[in-house]
Amino acid sequence: MFTPEGVDFQIAKLRLDLGTGELSMDPRQRLELWYHWARLAILHMQDAGRTRGAMVGSMSSNHVPGVKVALMRETMSVMQCMTCAAFSIESFSLAVQEHLPPNRHPNGKSTAARIMERLAGGFRIGNQSRLILKKPLRNLFKARNRVVHPPYEFESVGPHPVAKYLVDWHQRNFHLDNARQSVAMLRSLYRDLPRLARQDVAGLPDLVGKMRRLSHRLDAIGRGRLIW
Repeated sequence: MFTPEGVDFQIAKLRLDLGTGELSMDPRQRLELWYHWARLAILHMQDAGRTRGAMVGSMSSNHVPGVKVALMRETMSVMQCMTCAAFSIESFSLAVQEHLPPNRHPNGKSTAARIMERLAGGFRIGNQSRLILKKPLRNLFKARNRVVHPPYEFESVGPHPVAKYLVDWHQRNFHLDNARQSVAMLRSLYRDLPRLARQDVAGLPDLVGKMRRLSHRLDAIGRGRLIW
């Protein structure tokens, strides 16, 4: 049986027939996708960093085709990085919600607002921390929504922050700095939240233990020490 990192294992319907001695069971698994989405976000951020290096090299040698290719590749890598980061945070917040009583389930209108409510239900997140997280979360899910539900319309162009070409909204916003900010928010959440876990939420300690076991692997990937 294949049991990768982030998998919970459970045996259900265990039955022993006392007459025949026959043993039957129903092995089950549950994969914590928030962890794997985070890994993907970090890997795509690393790809964007390598592409940025190629872009700068092409700019210094005035190789225009190389700049344009690298610019688009950076956009695609960062688009995947930020989308994966959003998937990771939303998936994690839903894992937290599984341990919350129904009367503490979120009712916020936006995805970012619902995520914040879920996290606050399981962890002691103060007002100051909420204010700090509010804007980055909102921006991340705005970017995610622009990819998942792209508006099919013409929009004004603007300068890319590095290449200086006039580009569309996606190429202006899906660039390396925003990828790094998204991954930094992921690492901060998964590193800091365990010590803020609410003691009155049943079942949450198991999730917190998993966060602690897996967070060092995410850090290792971020430092380039572990590719997969």
